[in-house]
Amino acid sequence: MSPAQDPCGTPVLSALEAFYAQGIDDLAEWSSSTLEEARARGLDDVATVEALRVDEFMSLYLEQIHSVPPDQWARSLPLPEGHLRSALTGRELVDVPRTGRLNMLMDGRLYGAERLPRHLSADHRELKASLCYAHDVIFEDPFDDEHHALVAMKAITETFPDKVMKPALEPGLFVRTVRALADLAPLVRAGTVMFIPRQLTADPQSIAVAGSSYAGMGGEISRKELAERTVRAWLLSGGRAVPLFASADEEAAFRDAAALLAPLLPEQEKGFMHRLAALALPNCGQLDTRHMLEIREEPLFTSFRARQRQALAFVGDGEDTDALRLYREEMRAAADETNRLSSRGLMAKFTVPKALGWLTGSMIMQPRSWTAALAALGAITAHSAAEAWYERDSGTRALHHHYATLGAGES
Repeated sequence: MSPAQDPCGTPVLSALEAFYAQGIDDLAEWSSSTLEEARARGLDDVATVEALRVDEFMSLYLEQIHSVPPDQWARSLPLPEGHLRSALTGRELVDVPRTGRLNMLMDGRLYGAERLPRHLSADHRELKASLCYAHDVIFEDPFDDEHHALVAMKAITETFPDKVMKPALEPGLFVRTVRALADLAPLVRAGTVMFIPRQLTADPQSIAVAGSSYAGMGGEISRKELAERTVRAWLLSGGRAVPLFASADEEAAFRDAAALLAPLLPEQEKGFMHRLAALALPNCGQLDTRHMLEIREEPLFTSFRARQRQALAFVGDGEDTDALRLYREEMRAAADETNRLSSRGLMAKFTVPKALGWLTGSMIMQPRSWTAALAALGAITAHSAAEAWYERDSGTRALHHHYATLGAGES
């Protein structure tokens, strides 16, 4: 269960399997039946947590992942040249009640209010769409907490030594998370889905208080926090973690958050975001997640990703009108070919003949602006991120320096 043994982010899957000494599918079945039996017997949350051993697992897991500095987790993610990585940050793997993530057991009761601003769709459409064009995807660790529950509990018990406290997710949330991880397991094992600590994309000021996500938040607050977490992930990765927006609304929120950086940017960078091209790609909404590895090896997606990487390498910041025209022509041709070929082979067995709207764009920020931008948004690994950016070859910046939005119509 040592994090040092896993080079691809926090070891969510391997830690579960090692602790419970069984494969994730068997663990999902066992935890579901244990929860069902506990509820049938009328057991309270404390007894159910003990039956599932949630408190034991969480105590050991959180202690180990937080023994590694957050920026070290960020540096542990391999990124080969020409590799497209998507970031779906700010989303829980499963739906979390508006009461928040109950994640702390104290005096026989569960407490907690933290939760990320959004949750992944039940059909994992954002993930499946992202994997049709990116090589891998980053999520925030489903068992981690921004404010480090063990530290918070230690502070409380030092003041109130009679308090008995343990980290423990609410049993139903724990079981739903294990089920979701079982669905994603083939992708996790392949290094296609990776996890990072929540502190990496959170505001350090709110971490110092009690975590930045609170129960019941919504509307503009949720929209703003999701956007800021996405901007931090992009900045901290040196522009290499490509934001994937689930809707035009999310893209607009990102633009608003990025606009806060305008006073820090040189005049030539003020445009910041440029829309490049709208595409129509096959809709994988009904595709089984477990088949994504097979689908991704299909020639149509291999070809599309290769063409997109080549086109992005030449388009730059979107200011060159000739380069932009050629990019749009190449991407529309690639999309047309992908749609034509998607009616054949394995792809046709799992999808319906409906196109998904995509919008691609580029974002501008030069190395000299990064440190100030990270400090302005609040980031705990600003120095490491700046180093990562400076180490990159200038000729490859445009390759990763872009974003994608779902639901955009073809233009």
